[in-house]
Parts: sequence; C-alpha cells; structure tokens
Amino acid sequence: MCFFRYDSKRRPIDCRMLDFQITRVGSPSLDINYLLFLSLNGDVRQEYLTEFLSNYYASFASTLSQAKVLVPFSLNELTKDYHSKNLFGLLNATGTIPTILTDFEDNPNMSIDLNVKPESEAEIQKLMAEYKVKTIQFAKTNPLIKPRFLSMFDELKEQGFMGEGTVNSLIKSFNSFKSK
Repeated sequence: MCFFRYDSKRRPIDCRMLDFQITRVGSPSLDINYLLFLSLNGDVRQEYLTEFLSNYYASFASTLSQAKVLVPFSLNELTKDYHSKNLFGLLNATGTIPTILTDFEDNPNMSIDLNVKPESEAEIQKLMAEYKVKTIQFAKTNPLIKPRFLSMFDELKEQGFMGEGTVNSLIKSFNSFKSK
C-alpha cells in the first residue's frame, strides 16, 4: 500500500510504502535484508549499502523523535545486525527471485496446477519433482538468475556464513546451468 503526500499544486512530493505481507515483531534488519536481497543486484547492494543504512537509520530516528521515543540502537549496531541477518535475506531471495525475474506464464511456481489436490505421498513427490525440473530449467534459461545468486553467495562467504567449500560447491552447481 502506498501513501502519497502532495504539494499545493497536487503534485506528489513524497511516498511511503506499507507492506502487511510478512507482519511480525523482530529486528528491522530482517526487513532491510528482505528488501535489499530481493530488490537489488549484488554490485548495487554492496556499493550503496552504507548510504542505504544511513538513510534508513536517519528516517527511523526522525520518526521516533517525533513520537518522543529514543532510538534503541546506533547506526553501527544496525549495520552489525544487518550483516548478522544476511542469511535471512539469502533464504528469502533464493525462494522468491525466480518468481520475480520471470513472466507469469513461464514461472515455475505458476505453471503447476494449484487446483490439483494430491491424494498421496507419491503424488506430492511427483508434483515436487515436476517443480524441481521446471525450476532448474528456469535457472538454465534465465540469464539474470546466475549473477544474482552468485553475488549473494559471495556476500555470505565474506560475512562468514558459508565456508569456501560450500561456496565453491554452489558456484559449481550454478556453472552447470548454462544459459541458452
């Protein structure tokens, strides 16, 4: 949901977005990770991270100040917390980016008949196998997927979430997905 503020000539001058999809009580770093990992390529995320976190913190502090509430953490603490929750960003991004980066008709999530109600464990396994095949095919044919995922893996390696062997294994897997 978007809220707009207008000037005296009824031109929009400000916009605030409100998203109730994943409502929970938790660290703002979870929301920041969700937004940045899903919305930005790795090079953009890395280049502008300090600026983004500074702007976020300033806006958050200003909002709390208007309510006469002290900010419960410093910018440095926010930055450390953001990095400590990067795995949350990666996990959400790997499950969601294929949906974001494809046309509706080609999306592996949307190409499975959601009205089918599996009657047995075997039917569930069959549907999951079909989904896996479609997802791998999508990764092979969409040139935007590989660089997005590899940049996320590199970031998590730098943060110490993944060891060299894990990252090399993931890179090897992605290199086997040759784009058309």
